[in-house]
Amino acid sequence: MRLLTPTHAVLLALASTIGLLIFVFGVANVLRGVIWVLVGAVVGWLGSLVLRTRTQQEIMFIILAGALGALAGLLLLGAPISGGGPLEQFLAAVLGSVLVVAVAGVAHGWRPFTRSSRPTELGR
Repeated sequence: MRLLTPTHAVLLALASTIGLLIFVFGVANVLRGVIWVLVGAVVGWLGSLVLRTRTQQEIMFIILAGALGALAGLLLLGAPISGGGPLEQFLAAVLGSVLVVAVAGVAHGWRPFTRSSRPTELGR
């Protein structure tokens, strides 16, 4: 018997989770959720630019935090359950992403309200 590699185990778990979500919520709602998670990933990527992350691991962490934040925002604010329109869902996804990316950035040492000690082009 052949053992599963960690990559295969993660892919199998992801496929099972998506199948369960489609069974419970329907295809349309799952696709809508995937779109908002992708919006969260884009917000996370923009957050990695703001946080000036340098390593690939940090960038991937912030993108994942943005995607999870979008999902959390949608679930906690109840946009998919209450049948909110696209604007409400977009705002819930972006708000959740921004909050999770900000918390992740602060946890990694980013301080949002401190001035940089680096000289700028205008300051020279």
